[in-house]
Amino acid sequence: MVAFLFQSCKSSGVNKQTVEFKGKKVDIQNSGVGTIHITMECTSLKARNSGVGKLILSGTADQTEINSSGVNKIDATESNKF
Repeated sequence: MVAFLFQSCKSSGVNKQTVEFKGKKVDIQNSGVGTIHITMECTSLKARNSGVGKLILSGTADQTEINSSGVNKIDATESNKF
């Protein structure tokens, strides 16, 4: 993992992304038919999923804000397992 203070990841249309993040804040936006799989170790996570996209979250975040609209899936079963 690479350490950053802040990272933003945006996905729209039809695509697939895998992101590893270690740092302070991460902001994820997924729309369309895309899939984002993020492994994180951060203090703040903000994730938005809309359309038919799929968002897979694993790792830890001290504060989380997750918003979903449309027919999509958010899988956070591998998040914040201490």
